[in-house]
Amino acid sequence: MTARPSGLLKLLIATILGGMLLAVWAWYAVWHRPLHDEPTPRRVLLERGVAGPVGLQRALGAANIDVSRSIVWLALRSRQDNASLRAGTYEVPAGASLGRLLERMGRGERLLASVRVVEGLTFR
Repeated sequence: MTARPSGLLKLLIATILGGMLLAVWAWYAVWHRPLHDEPTPRRVLLERGVAGPVGLQRALGAANIDVSRSIVWLALRSRQDNASLRAGTYEVPAGASLGRLLERMGRGERLLASVRVVEGLTFR
């Protein structure tokens, strides 16, 4: 005669499976879900002092990239070094994920701008 699983054991198994499903969804949302699919890249301006989830979500929103605050928080927490994001303008190519963008922000791969000073030019 075999023992049938109790209701508490079934609840425990359902909770574990639900947690695993949630972890897989979060992994996809951060590392594999594209931020946008348009062929032209978008530019995100991350200003100094706004490396937290709210500031990063606002910077992404200003570039017409819609990401929930909870996903941004989860991505920053999974990196465990959200203080190391560097300010600057970053390019988000089509198909790039939030995790890849945060890696670029952490390494400081900003867009560089060139400035040409014409010889003999005077500013007043």
